[in-house]
Amino acid sequence: MTLSGAAVSVALGVYGRFHDPAGQQTVTVIFGSTLAFKAWMATIVLVLAIAQLFTALRIWEKVPWPRKLPAWFGQVHRRSGTLAFLASLPIAYHCLWAIGFEPDLSQTR
Repeated sequence: MTLSGAAVSVALGVYGRFHDPAGQQTVTVIFGSTLAFKAWMATIVLVLAIAQLFTALRIWEKVPWPRKLPAWFGQVHRRSGTLAFLASLPIAYHCLWAIGFEPDLSQTR
């Protein structure tokens, strides 16, 4: 699993290094601008990440609420993490495709 994540990171880095930014908006159907879309998606990611943190703390008995752990609590934890990851993908896509990747090249000279 770790190797696949590293491979995806390297592939995205190579793509970003050689891809010229498109400079175009990606999503404007429902939202007025791509910036509004990214703000909403980032808010959704934040809410889901907080939900995952809370459920993890309850599963590991670091918070006392709810007193009796429901059977579906583990599913909420897993699904909130998966949904947070999936909701972050359009943000990353727009950043890499439209804005591009600009590493700090001042240290390599």
